Amino acid sequence: MNWSNVSPQSLLGRSLRYVAYRAVPAGLRVPILRGPARGKRWTAGAHCPACWLGCYEYEKQRLLTSEVRPGDTVFDIGAHRGFFTLVASVLTGPRGRVIAFEPLPLNQSYLYEHLRVNRTNNVTVIEAAVADFSGTARFSDGSDYNPKCISAHLSNEGEIEVRTLTLDEVVESGEAPSPRLMKIDVEGAEVMVLRGAHRLLERTGPTLVIDTHGRATHEKCCDFLRGLGYGLVTFGEEIFVLDNGTERYFGEVLAKRG
Repeated sequence: MNWSNVSPQSLLGRSLRYVAYRAVPAGLRVPILRGPARGKRWTAGAHCPACWLGCYEYEKQRLLTSEVRPGDTVFDIGAHRGFFTLVASVLTGPRGRVIAFEPLPLNQSYLYEHLRVNRTNNVTVIEAAVADFSGTARFSDGSDYNPKCISAHLSNEGEIEVRTLTLDEVVESGEAPSPRLMKIDVEGAEVMVLRGAHRLLERTGPTLVIDTHGRATHEKCCDFLRGLGYGLVTFGEEIFVLDNGTERYFGEVLAKRG
């Protein structure tokens, strides 16, 4: 049963959400209940309860399960607090490797803690934002858990300064091997990530799972990847109407070459 599809208006939905939000105190370590990361320890309150319930972005979990093989190298770009880092760690196995990119210090603290309590040995964390230039940039903390808002992201009005890098630089310097799959969730900076990985994408053609934030960003990502010979499948499309009547688009793209 995919609990994320349970109506919040049903008795079951109300009961699940009451337990998840009220009865489990923040900071308590609980086992993830389903999905590829089942049994891994998660900190309640680190992100939405769907994480430890195991139904967080369930379609993406299923997709990664079908695409990632033992021994693969996976880039988790925008690792946040480590849910999909744990998923990728399980799927790649002890012979695989996960490189988790996360620039925000608060997210890093949760990420490192989740790796520690789960005794995860195949993950390397790179404390930086992925972009199309190397150096530094302003970064906004954003607002958590609200699908109507853009969460932490690169912004000229950001509260903190973070290190930036390109994936071409990371791979060509030997800091990380070329990935077989990249999961990208960077709250609107998707095109920058792709531009900074142009040579990597041309040379090795890794599979991509991308969250796109905004219709214009979605189309730019798709056009860029089609130009490199990628075939694309869009899934998980959602449109949220904000209080001012404007629409905000979210979608996900599976991109494969060949």
